Amino acid sequence: MNDAISWVMDKINWLYSAPAAVLFLLSCIVVGYVLRGIKRFPNDAIPLVVVLWAAVASVLLAPEEPTGTPHRVWLCKNALIGVIIGFAAWACHKKILKRLEDKVPWLSGLFSTGNTDQIKNPNPPTPAEPPKSNP
Repeated sequence: MNDAISWVMDKINWLYSAPAAVLFLLSCIVVGYVLRGIKRFPNDAIPLVVVLWAAVASVLLAPEEPTGTPHRVWLCKNALIGVIIGFAAWACHKKILKRLEDKVPWLSGLFSTGNTDQIKNPNPPTPAEPPKSNP
C-alpha cells in the first residue's frame, strides 16, 4: 500500500514541477472528457470548446506582460499558444487516447452513458412508400 501512495505522490510532485504547457494540455483533455460525460452536450462541439478553453486559460494564466511589449501582441501571442496547445490535446486524444479506449473495454464503457447522439441506429427506419394511384 505504501508503494502505491509513494507512486501517486511522485506523480503529484512531477505535476507541480511540470511546464505550464503540459498542464494546459492535461487540463484540455480533462475538460474534453467532462464535456463528453454531459448527455446534452454535442460531441462535435468538444474540440472547439477545448481549443477555446486552452486559449482563454493561456491568456489568463500567462506570466506578467514584459515592459515595452504592446498589450495586443502579448495577448495574441498567449492566445495563439493556447490554441496550439488545445489542438495538440485534441490530436493527442484522437491518435493515442481513442485507441486506448478501444482496446480497454471498461474504459470505453466509462463514458457510454454520456452523449448518445453520435450512436448510429443499426436498424434505421425504412421510408414509407408513396400511395399508389389507381388508373
